[in-house]
Amino acid sequence: MKYTITCPKCSTQYLQESKYLEDKEQLICPNCNKRLSVDTLNKLKNIDKVIKENSKNLDDALKVNIEGTIKGSSVFF
Repeated sequence: MKYTITCPKCSTQYLQESKYLEDKEQLICPNCNKRLSVDTLNKLKNIDKVIKENSKNLDDALKVNIEGTIKGSSVFF
């Protein structure tokens, strides 16, 4: 799964793959170097964990687009 993160400072969008998210200590915008808060990163990790745990029980492969906001940072799944 990939997350498209929109920087709250400069609105640049960048991708973060789910498989590398757990090891991240911070997310930094590649355009303006804005660091997302640790709280925002932890919330994104928790969302990722819940999605992974619940998708194990699905019989079919699904492509899902979820849009949401975590503390002012737009995140697309």
